[in-house]
Amino acid sequence: MAVTPNTTNNVTDKVATMAHDAINRVAANAAEAEARIKKAAADAEEQLLRSTRKAQQRSNELAHTVGEYTQQHPLASIGIAFAAGFLLSSLFRR
Repeated sequence: MAVTPNTTNNVTDKVATMAHDAINRVAANAAEAEARIKKAAADAEEQLLRSTRKAQQRSNELAHTVGEYTQQHPLASIGIAFAAGFLLSSLFRR
């Protein structure tokens, strides 16, 4: 079979069409993957912000509770602080 310019153009056109189709499929898949990654990142950011707010709220509540306890029981607070310091220093000496 002889290769004519018309046959060569047909083969080139078919290869070009196949290449374009493949590129379009890859681009569509990449766009979907990008959208999923962006959504996952946004969800993770939202969860992190909620956890941060919850931790800050819990920290503030704890600080308030400790403050109230130390005002109501100053001698016990000093004793607890002394005991905690003693235990920590004993642990760090080892």
